[in-house]
Amino acid sequence: MSLKYVPTRRDLLIGTAAAATAAVIPFEDWLTSKATAQTTTFTRKDIYRLNWSPEDPVITAYKTAITAMRSLPDTDPRSWNFQANMHGVSGSSYSAWNQCQHQSFFFFSWHRMYLYFFERIVRSRSGYPQFALPYWNYYPSAQRSLPQPFRLPSDPSRNPLYVQQRSSTINTGTKLPLSAVDHRIAFNLTNFTEPPSPSFGGPVVSQPTMHGPGNGSLENTPHNTVHTQVGGGTGWMSSVELAARDPIFWLHHSNTDRLWKRWLSQGGGRQNPVYNTTWMNQSFSFYDETGAQVQMTANQILDTATQLHYVYDDDPVTAAAQVNTSSSMTTTGAASPISAAAQTLAEIGRVNLTPQQSNVSIPVSSITASSRPFVQLVDVVAVAPEARGVYYEIYMNLPATARPDSQNIHYVGNLTFFGLADMPGRAITETFDITNQVRDQQARGLWRNDRIDLTFVPVGGNNLPSSQALARIESVRVGRNA
Repeated sequence: MSLKYVPTRRDLLIGTAAAATAAVIPFEDWLTSKATAQTTTFTRKDIYRLNWSPEDPVITAYKTAITAMRSLPDTDPRSWNFQANMHGVSGSSYSAWNQCQHQSFFFFSWHRMYLYFFERIVRSRSGYPQFALPYWNYYPSAQRSLPQPFRLPSDPSRNPLYVQQRSSTINTGTKLPLSAVDHRIAFNLTNFTEPPSPSFGGPVVSQPTMHGPGNGSLENTPHNTVHTQVGGGTGWMSSVELAARDPIFWLHHSNTDRLWKRWLSQGGGRQNPVYNTTWMNQSFSFYDETGAQVQMTANQILDTATQLHYVYDDDPVTAAAQVNTSSSMTTTGAASPISAAAQTLAEIGRVNLTPQQSNVSIPVSSITASSRPFVQLVDVVAVAPEARGVYYEIYMNLPATARPDSQNIHYVGNLTFFGLADMPGRAITETFDITNQVRDQQARGLWRNDRIDLTFVPVGGNNLPSSQALARIESVRVGRNA
């Protein structure tokens, strides 16, 4: 299959004019303004299930679209760099740039809208009207290597999916570590927002923010960890300002969007924050395949099949939990109805993290699994740009003779720095539920009643001086939700 798109002068003029002068169209008006209502439902597929030959229509279409989008000027909203700059860029010439939402409950909704319009642009630029953005499901062990079309041939002039600005080991096929791709800690949580903390989707904020107060659990892992592992210390994926320039970014976020749907499908009280009018009604602006600027809100993207006309190839049979918008509660920028009174039991001061393993001992008592205990890392700051390529696995009461393993009962979660290393001095707070760890360690006779020992094990960041401070934690708290 051979696809080729050649931009015309009219294409360039339309795009440039749209970036500068286009009126913003509300999504509902945009839908009704289309000459023909969309009836096709597109299926986003696991890239590991595609045929990786040069003739695969989806991969070929993506390559064709990337080449076409890169040929457009940066001022064209349909160009590769304009779309990437909407996520992040150092400095900004357009109000549409630097709009990504991180570390708040807007993370999932904004990125779903972003991918939706990007997918439409790719479909238009590719010449393949059936195009749907694939996803990279990196959880299975056999799928943890960067998909082959993004690695081979390793020549940017021949392969638009390949970029040199990645971790060199990832570009040669090294697998992502299991702790970087494991979504199960996030899936165990039933609350979308906080309090209580942690939460699946992130903290409530009163207005959009490119950098919020803390990560939701799935944004932490696997979202942040995959970013840092693919990008390494200096690659595009490790930086909010550069990440969307890498073609794998879009497949990574397609999988993140898919995991949001999978989390909802588990039920058990899991639902979107439909009771929160700020989350439901906040407008964000994007550009369609003609260069028109379109405004969209979360209440227009809750059901991808009926509202956005796309599904995933492994979608559950029922996904009613994500569609339900009925609630007797209405809030404006307030917390979710799930609440708890948190009590601090012990706290220690600053902890500096280096490329070496760090150990912290916290004297504490009166912790039981029934009280939903937590560990909170307060005001986490990346103090060196090298932190971009590192995350820390956190273990509780790891025996001195035990090998760190994210599958054992001592593993708590990951501390990540995606977005922090771009902004020196910016701080976030991360909270980890340790209920299951306490329960398991008590059952096995491994629990101590007088203290908690935390171990921070660095992943990535090879060849850095062992004494170099990469990040600091202003204080570490142990508490419980009464």
